[in-house]
Amino acid sequence: FLQVTVSLQRITQWNQFEEFEPSLEEARGSGSSTRAAFRLRAQGPTCETQTLSSQVGSISTVSSVGSISTVSVVGPISTVSSVGPISTVSSVGSISTVSVVGPISTVSSVGPISTVSVVGSISTVSSVGPISTVSSVGSISTISSVGSISTVSVVGPISTVSSVGAISTVSSVGAISTVSVVGPISTVSSVGSISTVSSFGPISTVSSVGAISTVSVVGSISTVSSVGAISTVSVVGAISTVSVVGPISTVSSVGAISTVSSVGSISTVSVVGPISTVSVVGSFSTVSVVGPISTVSSVGPISTVSVVGPISTVSVVGPISTVSSVGPISTVSVVGLMHLRLTRLSLSLSQAPQIKILAGSSADMNINGPKIANMKCMLLRDERQDTQSFCMHLKTSASDGKLAVCVGQSNKGRETKGGDSSLCGKDQPR
Repeated sequence: FLQVTVSLQRITQWNQFEEFEPSLEEARGSGSSTRAAFRLRAQGPTCETQTLSSQVGSISTVSSVGSISTVSVVGPISTVSSVGPISTVSSVGSISTVSVVGPISTVSSVGPISTVSVVGSISTVSSVGPISTVSSVGSISTISSVGSISTVSVVGPISTVSSVGAISTVSSVGAISTVSVVGPISTVSSVGSISTVSSFGPISTVSSVGAISTVSVVGSISTVSSVGAISTVSVVGAISTVSVVGPISTVSSVGAISTVSSVGSISTVSVVGPISTVSVVGSFSTVSVVGPISTVSSVGPISTVSVVGPISTVSVVGPISTVSSVGPISTVSVVGLMHLRLTRLSLSLSQAPQIKILAGSSADMNINGPKIANMKCMLLRDERQDTQSFCMHLKTSASDGKLAVCVGQSNKGRETKGGDSSLCGKDQPR
């Protein structure tokens, strides 16, 4: 291989131009006929390396106390170091270290990249191979890899990190626009806003002290944590924890959700799978799940809780608009007004004999109670004539969990509203 070491010299006169081309014998090295050309151009009292290229061979060290325009090699590069801007470092081989106190425009490699370190902005780092570390005290525009990325650390904004492989850590003290990977992501951390995190693989942690726009993954998510608003968390897989001190627009999962917690409003939580806990100190718009729900807790209003499966507990300090379930409901506790709709497939309120019992004398119900949602009920109190209630309070048998049932009378007459129970008084189901 051709190995070249360039020693930069100080040129002290203005407008001086010097061109050096080694002889064929000097450039041949160990039997190679490849030639290397180096051009030095005066820039005033200091010198700028304009172009440095080696077509076939390795480069050990390129060092400059000035700007570097292009370093291009078909082979490995050990070290490119500059106290000044670098325009392009290109290699069809591995790159060990690119270190610069100044901006970098492009680092491109068809091979692994070990370290790119810059005290300044980075425009593009592109590799068809793994990237170990990209570190910048400045902005990063694009990092693209067809391979794994270990660490991207920046004190400044990040525009795009894209990988067809695993990403270990993306950390920024600034805004992150896009992190996209076909593979697993361990950690995305930002003291600033995050626009998009997209992965065809599992995500361990997305953490932001700022707003998060979109987290989308075809795989599991362990933790999404934000001290700011979250727009959308979408996953085809399990979600462990979504925690935010701020509003959440949408959490959507085709898989299990363990915990969604917000000190702010939640617009929509939608899942085809079980939900363990949804907790919010703020308003809820919609919780929709095809699967069981363990706990929905809110210090604020809830618009709709809809589930095709059992519900364990819905607790709210505020009004609830609708709780709808094709399955058993254990407890609905509310300090506020509520409208409860039972939609079990075996709902027997629509059957004429049961409606006649409910519309009839309460004395008959002490002997022969009605069936509601295919559950035999016993009358506790008849307050249909009480203008503060207009309700009849019943309880299911022990085999059905001794659930409290409240049947409201229509304000248009004494007919019961088929399938609906309106709570109008102080007594709430417990």
